[in-house]
Amino acid sequence: MSKKSDFSIPAEEMIIADNGTPIYYYPNEFLHGFFIGLYIKAGSMYESDDMNGSTHLWEHIIFRKLNQLHNGTFYQMLDTLGLSFSACTYREFVSIKISGAAKHFKHAVDIITQVFAPVNLRGKEVELEKKRIKAEIREDGELYSLDYFSQKIVWEGTPLQNTIAGKNKVLDRLGPKALQGIQDKILSEGNLFFYVTGCFDDESIRYLSQSIGRHLLTKNLSLHQNIAPVPKAFFHRNGHIAVKNSAYHYMRFSFDIDISRYTYAELDLLYDILFSGDTSKIYQELSEKAGFIYDFDTRLERYCNIGNLYVSFEVQKKNIVHAVERVIAVLKGLKNNITNELSFVLPAYTDNAELILDAVEDLNWNMAYECHIMNCKYKNIEERKIAYRNITPERIMEIAREIFVLDNLVFTIKTDKKGFNVEAVRQVLAEL
Repeated sequence: MSKKSDFSIPAEEMIIADNGTPIYYYPNEFLHGFFIGLYIKAGSMYESDDMNGSTHLWEHIIFRKLNQLHNGTFYQMLDTLGLSFSACTYREFVSIKISGAAKHFKHAVDIITQVFAPVNLRGKEVELEKKRIKAEIREDGELYSLDYFSQKIVWEGTPLQNTIAGKNKVLDRLGPKALQGIQDKILSEGNLFFYVTGCFDDESIRYLSQSIGRHLLTKNLSLHQNIAPVPKAFFHRNGHIAVKNSAYHYMRFSFDIDISRYTYAELDLLYDILFSGDTSKIYQELSEKAGFIYDFDTRLERYCNIGNLYVSFEVQKKNIVHAVERVIAVLKGLKNNITNELSFVLPAYTDNAELILDAVEDLNWNMAYECHIMNCKYKNIEERKIAYRNITPERIMEIAREIFVLDNLVFTIKTDKKGFNVEAVRQVLAEL
């Protein structure tokens, strides 16, 4: 652990709790707060169809369990200590996190390690939480969205085509006993780790390690390696077009990616050139130059082996083909000509690299996700900065030529089927 007089670049450290759980930590005693993250390799990617949504339900149940353990005063206790506690389920992992002022580090440890406590809830409590999730599913409207329609095609035949929140019929049959079995499976050896950032000392880390080590984990026969199942049609799309009938007009371009061929930094920079900020190519082309859209949705969904890069947006019916033409023109241009694009996106990762050391949550998320879920190799921010700095325009063009091809493309659209000129769109897509 560095001393206040030592201004060398801090780096990630690690200890192993007695139950085998890794604890990674990145200290900065010049800050005033801490952030503890528990990352669990579980989620819809690892669920069978008849258990879809079970991980998300368990994540919700954590809050009711903790409230019960604190005799109904859990939220009041958090407020009294100024602590923030939250959780989120993704397709491939669950994130549980707590943060606050440095003087309350041990209080936070006592709270987050109660996640390991048994699920001793009454059936009424579980049913109430299931109702809340059903309301979440209904209010979100995901099942009617273009993204849901597209995900079913992109990830067809794999668990990744399912939603994170799951299905009502699955929720209906999960009671307290089933949830304890789900917890035993989720909290298993080799499938979870802690990451700690901010202001804390060696004694605090030892306290965390001892608190974690008291809890026995389920013996695990299946380590979750963040390897996605590969759909049969992956890399063999031939510019697949799918239309969902609608009075509104939304389109989405989805590209398959062989993640193993590219570094995390390379894909970040490609993504940013296309989609991040006012200088991004898609924003400039569709919004600033054409005025077709105000905003768009994008995501780079990546696992350790494969992934999918997509962009979606709403457009007037009369501009559908023109919008497709402009997107294809941007992607073709990126294959052959990069001038100053990297100079717009690199500073966030190079000039501003050390700024993340002041943001305990951002540092926690980036180091935990990138290094211990996506298996990047850097141990500190300097190594991360070098990974981005070494990327050249020629490499970005090479990646664009490999990714933006018809065999990787699924084009989905919600529109009036009767008035949609599918052949006109097909001809434009063929220009890739």
